[in-house]
Amino acid sequence: HPFSISATPEKKVVRAGLQMSSQPLIAVPYARIISRITIHLALVSLLLSTILGYLFHFERITFSICGAPNVIPSISTLIGIPVPGTVWRIGITVAAHGQIFDAFIMYRACAASSVAARTWYSILNKMVCFCQIAQQLSLLTLSYFSYLQNQLVHVGATISYAAFAILNMILSCCLFKLGHPKPWDDSEQASWRLRLWSTIVFISMLPIGAYLFIRHDQYCEPYVYSIFAFCEYVMVLSNISFHFSQYYDLRGYCLMLAFPAAKYF
Repeated sequence: HPFSISATPEKKVVRAGLQMSSQPLIAVPYARIISRITIHLALVSLLLSTILGYLFHFERITFSICGAPNVIPSISTLIGIPVPGTVWRIGITVAAHGQIFDAFIMYRACAASSVAARTWYSILNKMVCFCQIAQQLSLLTLSYFSYLQNQLVHVGATISYAAFAILNMILSCCLFKLGHPKPWDDSEQASWRLRLWSTIVFISMLPIGAYLFIRHDQYCEPYVYSIFAFCEYVMVLSNISFHFSQYYDLRGYCLMLAFPAAKYF
């Protein structure tokens, strides 16, 4: 192929398997542009779909089957409504594909670490990459199969998304600790704090949200579903902030597009 792509930090090259020419055609700052775009797309999709739902479908998004008062729609409800659901799916589709690409970039960056030769580190790196990809595929599945369209698939994808998100967060924190011996610089400290607190918030909200959902389903109390939906939003936002830690991890990396270097024999 006439082109090859490589993620290149300031002081070390993570090779893509092809010999690169010294003058790349394109060198895009990965963290500053590409990673930021994919992360912010998820946030914009969430905000825009919620605003559209409130503006044009207020009664529908706050409807409760048992008739209990509700003021905050769940994301599953928004996905099932044509206009907010379409906005959500467009943004999440692009963001999820970007996150899958991020998973491979992070895998190659970690594989270039000074401790990459350790067996457990290598296994952990592969597991983190797999969990992030599986999480994004689960997100795409629950986005394209709404609760009203296919309840079984939507619920299964939601459980899969939460499970792989937790695994990805915990394993990623372990990988970061193993691959970044102290003392840490400011960027590494910011990345660790963002990872840690995002993981704590996400895991804390999960049992609270599950309890509120079951309570609403059994007793149909006023605004209980609204509190559950609020917990759901907090979980999504904490997951977005967790992935933003990659901005600090990949600072200085460039996505390079270049011709393979000519070889003379």
